[in-house]
Order: sequence, then structure tokens, then C-alpha cells
Amino acid sequence: MRPLLSSLLACACLVACSASGKANPLGPPDGATDGATDSGWEEPVLGEALTEFSVARDPDRPLVVWITLAAEVPGTATLQASSEGAPTRDMPPFAIGPSPVTVPFLGLRADRDYALDLQVSLDDGRTTSGSAEVRTGSLPADLPPIDVRALLPDRIQPGFVLVPLSKWIGGPIPDWGYVLGFDEEGEVCWLISTQISSTFDVQADGTLLLTELVDNAVAVDPLGRVVHRLPVREHGMDTVHHDYLAFQNPDDSAETRLLLLSSEMRSIDGYDDGAGGTRSHNVVADVLVETDWSGAIHRQVHLFDLLDPLRTLPDFDLPFWQIDPYGPGPDPKDLSHGNALLRLDEGRTWLVSLRNQDWILQIDRDSGALLNRLGHEGDFTLTSGRWFSAQHSPKLRQDGHLLLYDNGANRPGESLPNTRIVEFAVDWEARTLTQVWEWRGISPYYVPAAGDVDVLANGNLLVTDGGVVDAVRTIDGQLNVHLTPRFVELSGEPGAFEVAMEVVVGNWGDFDSPGYIAYRGEKVSSLYGSGGVAAVSR
Repeated sequence: MRPLLSSLLACACLVACSASGKANPLGPPDGATDGATDSGWEEPVLGEALTEFSVARDPDRPLVVWITLAAEVPGTATLQASSEGAPTRDMPPFAIGPSPVTVPFLGLRADRDYALDLQVSLDDGRTTSGSAEVRTGSLPADLPPIDVRALLPDRIQPGFVLVPLSKWIGGPIPDWGYVLGFDEEGEVCWLISTQISSTFDVQADGTLLLTELVDNAVAVDPLGRVVHRLPVREHGMDTVHHDYLAFQNPDDSAETRLLLLSSEMRSIDGYDDGAGGTRSHNVVADVLVETDWSGAIHRQVHLFDLLDPLRTLPDFDLPFWQIDPYGPGPDPKDLSHGNALLRLDEGRTWLVSLRNQDWILQIDRDSGALLNRLGHEGDFTLTSGRWFSAQHSPKLRQDGHLLLYDNGANRPGESLPNTRIVEFAVDWEARTLTQVWEWRGISPYYVPAAGDVDVLANGNLLVTDGGVVDAVRTIDGQLNVHLTPRFVELSGEPGAFEVAMEVVVGNWGDFDSPGYIAYRGEKVSSLYGSGGVAAVSR
């Protein structure tokens, strides 16, 4: 199976290389068709004290309906959308007044007739209401099919699953991408368009953290409108890749800081040349950078200073970094391949997951010192279970246990790769890891790249299989794989997990159809975030 993974990642970086420098703006243009008079819908019904109530479908965002409201005096409005055969959706309350306010209704399904019920409480004690009808637009024609394979409505955590999606045809297609939102029945109810993002995170205020290839860190609002863009190379960083975190500066709570994964290339000597001597390689390793949206660099930790560059695992030779600004000419090797970051101890220490070292490092924020190496041949002893390999998505649970998406590409002592979700008890003082449980998934289960696991509010686990290898075949002597993303919500206790929801995105096992890959998934209680409706008003 080793050529499988090599082919997979090699195709990824070569396709990305060919598209580097051709980044399109993230998200559709901002605009909407105002008014309902030319829409073919019936005029909204205005209640007493309402001076304006209009409904408009956004031509560039087919699932977004814009609501414009004004009243004689200030007040608070609530809206409910109902459609036969679909969940009823409530918009969070929002303020209105004599000046018109325009807000988006999010979370609606495509090609649906919705009845809108408006209720308004005015500050002078009066109440009023209104009603309207609207039909949502169609999903983009190039979206893959969605297969809801399992659904236990009473067992799932309420909310929306957000998943970034890239197309895979022998490698990723850089200029094609969406972030999709799925409702409680696994139906698409929200989307924004993107190009390939090598990371994905949803902030409490509803902002999404993405990248544009490895060139820019980007924050967008729930409509896909760019809030921040950091072109890292203009500020002394080679790349931004796989993960970055936004947090409040502990010394100035009004300032947002970013902790991101960047990289650097050095020429390193001492590698076996296969003929009894040594040779040098151009080697890429990660750089951890604390910065902000202005690009000012506050701290840097160079992993070349913490790792033995001659400790190489099988995927060292994969040409992942044959992309701008390193390749393809110098044939860069991939030493560490960081893919996830965590801040611990109120930000005093950092965890970084290194796929190509099979390690998770703990690093002191202020000094940059290496504190611990979790993983095979590291500083910890495994007291039970199996080591992790090519891991993603480390999380520390409330009890201190380490939860991992363990891709298992090169697990020590095993000849065939296999993926699992695993939890370890961590004793930081004794430096021991003890496997508590593992979940080996829904067969087949090998995900060579990407993947995520999250603990939900009700204790369920959301597992995002970034791209399951669902079919393999040889074409012209080359091994080809078909990848299909899948997200699964697990209910219950370890050893007795129940699949509360399983959704497959794409054509499972069909080589005549494109494959797809999703880096991570997140579940949110609201598409608006903590900022509410007003934060995404127009």
C-alpha cells in the first residue's frame, strides 16, 4: 500500500504547484436582487407599524434569502421559515427600527417553497406580524451527490455540519471548492464557494478560517465575504498551511493573534546516498509563527532547531512541497509535515502534530524549547494499545485524555495501513500514554490524508473521513485510488458506539466519477455565530 499513499500526495502537490499564483477571490461577489415585485412571488403582508417588509433571493447565493424590515419605532424581530418535508428554521432575533435593515436568512434547503412568518415586538409595547413566501434557488450543478446512509434523529447533536470539499481527479482541482453545510437530516442547507484550502476552522462568531492554497490566510464571514486576508510572503513567511488558530492576545485582549504553521527549506547533509556515502537534500520543515492580521511576527519556532533532520520516516521522500516557493526544481523533501496546532496551559505551551514524524510535540511558547515528543521513539512510553501514525486532529478532552484521528499510514509493527479514532490517557509527569479505546470505523476504512474528530456538546463524536479509499485500480501501470469523504456522528459509549448519522459525499467506488476530499468538519449550533444576525447584515 506504500505506493498508494505516495501517488496520492504526489498528485496533490503537483496539481497545486501548477495552480500556484492563480488564486481567485474567495467567495462569490456581494450582491442581491432587492425587492419582490419582479420575483414572481406574492407581495409580503405588512402588519401594523411595519413600514417595510421585502424579501429577495440572492442571485449569487442560491440558499440565501434577504429580508428587509423597518418599523415606526425600534423593536425586535423574529422570523420562521417552514416548508413541507423540511425542518422548520428559526432566524435568531434581531433589532429593527425606522431605518431599513437587511439581513440574510440562512439554513434553507434548495428548490423549496418556504412560508415566512414574521413576529415583531416594538419597544412601545405593541406587537405586529407579517408573512411572505419565497422559493430558494438550486444547488450548483457541479456539486456531487449526497448519500445519507444512516440517521437517528433522536441521537444526534442539533446543529449544522460544515465540511470543506475539494474535487479529486488524479489529484486536487485547485480552483474548484465549496464549504457545505448539512442540516440535521444530512441535507445541504448552506454553502460558500472556495478554492482549495489547506485548513478549516469555525470561530465562535461564525467566521471561517481558511487558506488560499498555501499563499494567504483568509477569514470569511458566513456569506463567504472576506473579513481578513494575510498574504504571508509579503511578511517574511514562506507559506501558511494545514492549520492556524485565532486567539486573543493574553497581554492585550483587544488584539487578535494568529498561531500558524509556516515552513522553510534548508540544504541538509548526511543522508545515505545508497552507495556507502552521504549526500545532501533540500529539506522542508515547519515553522510555528505567532503573528496577527497585520503580518507582524511576534514569535517563531523553527522545527529544524528541535528535530533531528536525519530522522526520516517513509514519507520523507513524498514530493508534497514541490510547489511554489520551493519546487519543483530543488526536489524538496518533507521532514515534518505539520498538520494541526493546539494551545495549552492558557497559551503558555503549544502542541503541533507532525504527520511525517508520527509525533506530537509540546513546545514552550516563550522560550521555543521542546518539552515533549508524544509518539513512537519519542519521550513517552506506550503502556497499552497501538501507536498512532500519520495522525491528524489531536484534541485534549476535559479529563485530559488525548483524542486523535489516526490515519495509520505507517503504524509501527503493522504491514497494512488502517485508520481509526483513538483515545489515550496521558500522564505528563510519568510520560506515559495508555490507550483507552479505539474505533476502527465503517469498513472499508483507510484514509491516507486529512481527517478530523470532534467532541460535540452532547458527548457525541463527529468523525470526518477526509477521503476514504473506496476503490483502487491500476491504469497504465500506475496505481490509482478513488476517494470519497464521509462524516459520521457517533453516539453512545466506547465499545458500544451507535452511528447516529452517516453521510457520504460523492460517488462511492465509481472511478468514472470524480473523487472528493475534505480536510476537516465542524458542527455548529448556529450558522450566524455568536455575533448573531446583525453581524452578517447588508
